[in-house]
Amino acid sequence: MPAMTLQDLRPLFHRSIKVALIVGPVLTLINQWEAVSTFQRPDMLKVALTFMVPFCVSFSSGYSMRKSVTQQMDSAQAQIADLRAEVRKATHEASEARRALAVFTHAAAPQAEQNR
Repeated sequence: MPAMTLQDLRPLFHRSIKVALIVGPVLTLINQWEAVSTFQRPDMLKVALTFMVPFCVSFSSGYSMRKSVTQQMDSAQAQIADLRAEVRKATHEASEARRALAVFTHAAAPQAEQNR
């Protein structure tokens, strides 16, 4: 399985940012409600971490899913290649059997004429 490149991870990164921008404010309000409701400045480190949690969860789950799908696709492609090889082998064997039957039929025809 080839390693994922930065180009492969770009859509995942953008999606994770969107998730953080949607979930982060909600979690910030929940976790910093006392400071927000009294118009005090919330702890900015906690706010930053509150935004990082949904980003990291989204990114890691998306990465794991993409890796799993890639492995399944690689496995399926290997199975397809194996099946194609089996079909080629069976086609070759059927062709050989037809040739042998033609040779046998051709060889048996003069003998049948002689026996009449």
